[in-house]
Amino acid sequence: MKETLKNSNIDSIIPSGGGIETAAAVAWAVGKGYKPFLFTEVVDRDNPAVKGMTRATQDIAEYFNVPFKVVYNDIPMDNLNIPIADFAFTNIIKLVLGNPSLRFKYLINGGNAEDSMQQRVQLRYLQRIIASRWSYQYDMHGVKWDAFINMPISLFPLEYLTKSEIIGIVMQEHAELVKKIWTCVSPIKQENNYKQCKKCSKCTEWSSAVRVAKQARLKIQEGLNYEYNLHK
Repeated sequence: MKETLKNSNIDSIIPSGGGIETAAAVAWAVGKGYKPFLFTEVVDRDNPAVKGMTRATQDIAEYFNVPFKVVYNDIPMDNLNIPIADFAFTNIIKLVLGNPSLRFKYLINGGNAEDSMQQRVQLRYLQRIIASRWSYQYDMHGVKWDAFINMPISLFPLEYLTKSEIIGIVMQEHAELVKKIWTCVSPIKQENNYKQCKKCSKCTEWSSAVRVAKQARLKIQEGLNYEYNLHK
């Protein structure tokens, strides 16, 4: 990971799950002129769903021409059923502490209106760990001013939006990107590859959000381009 980021002009970190929120967060960051680094954590590299998520992350990164890294977990584990986000947050600490010359300015998160509060709470403790290590102590009362000033700011650009609203917005500008999104947790084997099942809880959540986004066009007084893009 150090070699990937060395001598770069990266200024922000975006953890990726390969979904619409990740795509929207990257699109937002690039649109704002930030230089994000995208990464995803792989707990079980043989899991078809994880492979799909990893491929989607790569597609998103290549679409926006931003650097990305797939981080593989090699710790012996009997139970692999651990939320990817938990590993992602751990790697944020490694990225920040392990690349002191970069001084990341932002931690950009893809949390939407339903889940941004959870991310905010989790990131709060990551920032405490980073600040304490930069200050070489564990009591937060003694955090050094430099650590306080240089702490990456957590940004939640999507937290006022639902999943369907995010889909509707992204479709207007990046319709082709939406086709690359991965949501499935129970992929179906198809020849030498896997396809999304369209039946699992995540696929159902996705299809429901897409349906709401399409129906929303009926509420718009002006917006033929919006309607057109949703049918692409």
